[in-house]
Amino acid sequence: PWHPPPPHPQPQPQGAAAQPDELDAGEVAVGQEISAVFTLRNNGDHPMRFEFPMPLPGELAECGKMVPSVGHIQPHSKKAITLTIKPTQQLAVKSLPVPCTMARIAYK
Repeated sequence: PWHPPPPHPQPQPQGAAAQPDELDAGEVAVGQEISAVFTLRNNGDHPMRFEFPMPLPGELAECGKMVPSVGHIQPHSKKAITLTIKPTQQLAVKSLPVPCTMARIAYK
C-alpha cells in the first residue's frame, strides 16, 4: 500500500507534517478510474493551510490527483479530500509516501 497524507493531522509548526496513515488502493486495471475520500482535520485553535504536491510523487505523477490539492481548514473543522487514480499503463506501487504540508495561517 502507498501512504496518503494523514486523515487526522494535528496543527503543527510550519513545514511539518503528521505521521502517515495508509490507503490500500488494491489492484486497478489500466484505464479504470478509482477514487478514495479521506478527511483532514484541524483540531487546533488556528486556521491551517494544507498543500499536497502537484503533480503527485513517483508513479502517481501522471495518473493521480488530489482534489482539492491546496486549501484552508478552519479551527475545529475538517475537509474532505478526494484522491483519484486512473493508470494509463501497468504500474506496481508497493508503497509511496505522499507528503502533506500543513502551516498555521497568520492574519495581519
